[in-house]
Amino acid sequence: MTPGESKNVELRFPDDYPSPAVAGKAAVFAVKLHDLKEFELPPLDDELAKAVSTNQTLDELRADLRRRLSAVATGRARRIIGSSILERLVAEHDFALPPSMVEAELDRLMEDAAAAAAGSGASFDEYLKRIEKTEAELRESYRGGAESRVKTTLLIEQIARAEKITATPADIAAELEVLSRRYGQPPARIRKALGNNLLSLMDGIVRNKTLELLIDNAEVVPNEETSDSAS
Repeated sequence: MTPGESKNVELRFPDDYPSPAVAGKAAVFAVKLHDLKEFELPPLDDELAKAVSTNQTLDELRADLRRRLSAVATGRARRIIGSSILERLVAEHDFALPPSMVEAELDRLMEDAAAAAAGSGASFDEYLKRIEKTEAELRESYRGGAESRVKTTLLIEQIARAEKITATPADIAAELEVLSRRYGQPPARIRKALGNNLLSLMDGIVRNKTLELLIDNAEVVPNEETSDSAS
């Protein structure tokens, strides 16, 4: 196409498109190319570094980016290790779960599903029709995940008690400071707005500290298939 040219494009909406009214149907879109531009990259120099960051030189910018990428990679690796630890804990410990906790977790998962459906522009009933399940069937399909979550929570709580891990005033202040920067409100106002939810904040702090302890003390064994392919 050239600038000023118009064209009709026929496309078909996916069968699982969030809006049932158009899912699986064909539609014609009228498009017009108003302008055609070529993207020009700026020169890699100190001026670019100053324009896109607080760094004064290109070398400083490169070092800064290298530090950030390294931090991201480290964080990703720790999350993978943490997930593996939790999966291993759940798999190796079998005990009766409080039915009330499992049902409460199922309630939360169902609420999340309803919110996700609403966010995609569909009602919960429309979502159930699309996945071809009743509400009871969907709830039952979540049971395994709910039981796993409850077991994980109980195991983490037990480890935290054994290791005497708590949410200290400094921990709470640091978390409130993070929320303060995120929402642009003073920490005192954030604390007041949390109300009784401050206990949930403290639970989250204890959970994270416990998981960090497990990660720090984990023995990471290389995957044999990965090691063989690398060699």
